Amino acid sequence: MSTTLAGLGLSAGAITWVVGAGLQAKRDNGKNGTRTASTVLGFAVLLAGVVLIALTILTSALPSWIALVGWAIGGLGMGFGFNASTTDTLEQAPPEQQGEASGALQLAQTLATGVIAGLGGAAIAFAQNYGGSTRTALLGVFVLTGLLAIAGMLIARRLRPKAAPQGCPPVPLSVFVLM
Repeated sequence: MSTTLAGLGLSAGAITWVVGAGLQAKRDNGKNGTRTASTVLGFAVLLAGVVLIALTILTSALPSWIALVGWAIGGLGMGFGFNASTTDTLEQAPPEQQGEASGALQLAQTLATGVIAGLGGAAIAFAQNYGGSTRTALLGVFVLTGLLAIAGMLIARRLRPKAAPQGCPPVPLSVFVLM
């Protein structure tokens, strides 16, 4: 794959991430309660993108540009699920602990990205330096990514809305829009 094609893939993923975030915000606009469905849907769409990328890279059945479509689909899932889960997490935290919750989320996201990327890179380097198959190493990376997406779908189903204080109905979003 050329660097131009790879750059287009990254751009497509970034653009669809923004589109996914916008769709998620529009879907959840005005709804009080949990964003469970949005988070689960985000993980499911991400999984579909990973599967498409894996099939393109690990088999010769699909042209290489199909991996870009998979990357775009994965970006859409990230935009949809990432914002829903982050917003839901911050809503669960008391106001005085939202900064701490935000910091913990950032740390967990950055650490997970670094660890998974490091493991994937180590698997590929090991395969290349010790006579293993790069295809097998990539298969391991894709399987791990898929398993994490499935685990995310299962865990996200446990999200519950924050209970409103007794005698205090939730304030509709339209009140703030009209101001």
